[in-house]
Amino acid sequence: MSLLGSSLAVVAGRSVGIIIQFVAGVILARLLTPNEFGVFAVAAGVASLLNALREFGSSTFLVRAPAVDRKTVGSVLIVSTGMSTILGGIIALSASWLSAFFGDHRLELLLYVLAGNCLLVPPAMLGNALLVREQRFLALTAIETVSAVAGALVMVGLALVGAGPLALALGASISTLSVVVMTIMAKPQGWVLCFSLRHVKSVVTFGGWVTGMSLVAQFSERVPELVLGRTQGVTAAGLFDKAGALSRLVGSFAGPVIHSVLLSQVAEENRRSADMSTAYFRRLAVLSSVAWPAFLFVAIQAEPMVLLTFGAQWGQAVPVASWAAINAMLTTPFLLADNLLITKGLVQDLFWQKLVLLCGRFLVILCASPFGLVVVSAVLLAPNLAYLWLNQKSVLSLVGSRWGVLFRSLRQATVLAAAVGAATLWAARGCSGVGTAEMIQELIMTGALAAGVWVLVSLLGGGPMTEVSRRIMVRLWRRATAGWQTRNGQR
Repeated sequence: MSLLGSSLAVVAGRSVGIIIQFVAGVILARLLTPNEFGVFAVAAGVASLLNALREFGSSTFLVRAPAVDRKTVGSVLIVSTGMSTILGGIIALSASWLSAFFGDHRLELLLYVLAGNCLLVPPAMLGNALLVREQRFLALTAIETVSAVAGALVMVGLALVGAGPLALALGASISTLSVVVMTIMAKPQGWVLCFSLRHVKSVVTFGGWVTGMSLVAQFSERVPELVLGRTQGVTAAGLFDKAGALSRLVGSFAGPVIHSVLLSQVAEENRRSADMSTAYFRRLAVLSSVAWPAFLFVAIQAEPMVLLTFGAQWGQAVPVASWAAINAMLTTPFLLADNLLITKGLVQDLFWQKLVLLCGRFLVILCASPFGLVVVSAVLLAPNLAYLWLNQKSVLSLVGSRWGVLFRSLRQATVLAAAVGAATLWAARGCSGVGTAEMIQELIMTGALAAGVWVLVSLLGGGPMTEVSRRIMVRLWRRATAGWQTRNGQR
């Protein structure tokens, strides 16, 4: 399957999972209060600090390895299993203290559940990494869909019977268990549950830096909820977490393509010693051409989207959601750089860049938290921009290019974002209704206009996105005409 075909398959499959999660999120937002979401957000934030340590860079090691055999798989499994067991124990042993620290006894049980979930991670991680290496993205899509359905059903079902934040924790565990079961059924090549010490040293050496980088990145993502949960209370943490839900929803379409399809593609190109400079800028141009307009639309239309999706009780999250979308718009396309730097062995550089981002986010959130959630979300732009400067400087040095080439690759994305933003603002200015029907009408009208403008500009723009858009249109036309001819033949 081609890169475009793999990306489309992943996005199409991810769309199904997004719909499932979206519907479940809408229901849960009406069954659970901001306080209950805040409790789980804090518990998940604590657990996520240790998530990167559980696999210890094992999945990335497998994807980029020159060859995979039984001993390689066994070494990866023994490292990830050992780390998961240790970290699950740490979470469980510290649950009581953390509950007292945050002043909410409900945290203790949630942390126990999340600690048990650590034991399910190694087999799930192993199967996922092998499937990514084989580029079996249809199988990965099926696994993700089943796990999303299982987790959503458990969350909604338990929330209906009054389980509160525990419903979210148990749903997450059932989702991980579903991944393990589906992976066994998929039978990826090389997937065996055995242990080996042969390549443990190599796994640990590589995994140490990858794990440090991932841990810092996880902490950086969750530091707003943790700081706000301590300084402003769990309700503020819940509002901030829910404000970012729309951006995470949009970003979840790009995430699987970046971390699965493109990671395997970059690793394969590295094994072939291919030139990555042209490919990187082309992929950056295409991804930013999709991500920038999408996130800008969310930023402009945050109010009707938040109120329709989560209800009026989340109204305070609207301005925060706009700033979250702007931050995501700037950072999401440049996640491509992580794959390139890791594949080329520059994990140390990436670690220090993520550490700078973490320190910057922590300081600005700590200083801005007394001024409210909106100020916190706005000032996060500063550390994000500093991180992007450091990150792209390393990439440009690696591929032997200059800033001018980088900026030129983003020209079409800038035009698309400006066109979509202008069209959305123009269409929204005549919409002032606050009722459900009026907000739905506004989203349909502005969304249709924004999508039409994006398609028109992308087809006529002359950049990398133009070629991709035309190829997609040709494929759709051929399938449509083939289906039409088949139906006529049957008649």
